[in-house]
Amino acid sequence: MTNNTGKVIQYLDAALCFIEYGMALESDAPAPKSASSVFRDTIKLLKLITTTKSFLDSSSSSHEKILLVLSMRCQSVLHMAMLRHKRGTVRRYCRILSNHFERSLDT
Repeated sequence: MTNNTGKVIQYLDAALCFIEYGMALESDAPAPKSASSVFRDTIKLLKLITTTKSFLDSSSSSHEKILLVLSMRCQSVLHMAMLRHKRGTVRRYCRILSNHFERSLDT
């Protein structure tokens, strides 16, 4: 295992800790906004990890490819969590817009 792979493992470990922290914040009812900011920052960290190491080289080992898959899975979990946070906002805005357009058609 190269030094870069060791760093990637450390970063992925940190990202998993951030995910756990965000999930704990999510279960705390008054602070869902802070959970989404943790998730957003963790997504940025994971994107940095995947761009730092060239995983798509033919010379990449199977361990490096496994790390790439783990990073992608973490990103997908985080994007789903962000969708859960944004879903209520989108529904509220949709309702506001539909009410506005109904009122503008009535007048």
